[in-house]
Amino acid sequence: RYQDFKVNVLSLKADFEKEFKNKMKLEIGASMAITNATTDAKTSIVNPVAYTISNYVYKEHNYSGYMQLFGQMGKFLFKTGVRAEASDGEGGFQNMETLLVDRNNIKLFPKAMLNYEIDSVKNLTLNYAKSIIRPNFTSISTISAYLNPFLEGTRNIALKAVITAELSLHYR
Repeated sequence: RYQDFKVNVLSLKADFEKEFKNKMKLEIGASMAITNATTDAKTSIVNPVAYTISNYVYKEHNYSGYMQLFGQMGKFLFKTGVRAEASDGEGGFQNMETLLVDRNNIKLFPKAMLNYEIDSVKNLTLNYAKSIIRPNFTSISTISAYLNPFLEGTRNIALKAVITAELSLHYR
């Protein structure tokens, strides 16, 4: 197997912070990422003699903005915010007419934290956060492995992200 892999990324980010006299802080930001990833693979099979060539192209545009507000009021400390993200992704093999990946997503990722100070050593914290974990762009390589019926692995050619929502309550 001979494989050539390339990723090109253009990324921009801007952030703004403002602190107020009443112990409040506001953060606002925006980011943009344009990604092109390609994998060219040539596979040779010795017996019987065969060759396969695959050219996979993936393009993604991400635009996001966020706003967070931090503050303290008496015994309460809070942090709240939201991140909005729009992403467009297309991917497929160049010799096929149909795309394997064709998605246009708009997602919101809210978060909130509220901490109550009971006394100098005890506090109660309520936390909620929704987040996204993206796969690495090297996942579009065409590697797969089959060891036995119970252990098989392959790459994430569709570059699907994992979205998690966490809710927690802590007493210290």
